[in-house]
Amino acid sequence: MRKLKTLLTEKNIDKIAKKIYETCQNGKENVVIKNLEKKKKQLNKNIENLMAALESGQHIDMINNRITQNEIELQETQSQFMLEMAKIFKLSEKEIKFFLTRLQDGDILDDSYRKVLVDMLVNSILVYDNELVIICNVGNKPITLTIDLIEDIKSELVTDPFTLVKRFGSPKLPKNS
Repeated sequence: MRKLKTLLTEKNIDKIAKKIYETCQNGKENVVIKNLEKKKKQLNKNIENLMAALESGQHIDMINNRITQNEIELQETQSQFMLEMAKIFKLSEKEIKFFLTRLQDGDILDDSYRKVLVDMLVNSILVYDNELVIICNVGNKPITLTIDLIEDIKSELVTDPFTLVKRFGSPKLPKNS
């Protein structure tokens, strides 16, 4: 924690905030949203083609049913699209800098400060009978902790607080970031 605070200089905060903001802006180009946009386009095209067939008087009942099905699917796709768009991180670079500055000034012994750190760094924790799998928000592989490893870390933490980092290395961003 102390090491984190020493790394959060004003210059580093500016760099980090800029990179986070750029990454969030690129997040608008996520695969789910692209696929939903393609699906919407295809459904609109299907509806147009069915309308043209309907106008020519072909199989009216069957075409009406298909148009209705496509319109329902289009509405569902539009709802999914709106939900995905709402998930996109929408902070300004200034807001990110403010958050990082507050993080720098936080009290390590404060539980709410610790909770913010965990929320920021940990995506999820999967608990199994004999191990924990921690999925971080950065890095490209999860950390798996077995019961034996946890006991080893507990005993080593007394003498060396950076045991976990030494064992697993610091988190790395995926190469495409």
